[in-house]
Amino acid sequence: MLLSTSHGVLVCVVVLHLSVGPSEY
Repeated sequence: MLLSTSHGVLVCVVVLHLSVGPSEY
């Protein structure tokens, strides 16, 4: 399994954003 760094970063950002909640929007 080869996961690009950018893909991992995007996944982390999405997970963190979802955990925080759409308070910004």
